Amino acid sequence: MAAYTTIRDLQAQASRLIADTRTGEPLIITSHGKPVAVLTAVDAGQADDMAAAIGRIRSYRAFKSLQAHVKPRTPPSPKAIDMLIRRARRSG
Repeated sequence: MAAYTTIRDLQAQASRLIADTRTGEPLIITSHGKPVAVLTAVDAGQADDMAAAIGRIRSYRAFKSLQAHVKPRTPPSPKAIDMLIRRARRSG
């Protein structure tokens, strides 16, 4: 389970709080009661991989959020596909 702290506490006790993350327990930093960041320990060789993984998670969540707001489209009928092919052949 993650521990929580405020930005103010992080500013005042940064060294101790960062050292506490070395146990493997992440620290969730809050501002006005809302989570804004996660501080977690990484090995020197894992830092880039961890940053890339976080980027992939953010991208996935953004994609899922967009996907939830898009209306499903009805696939075109065979007749409509034939018409598009004919137009493309004429103009090409």
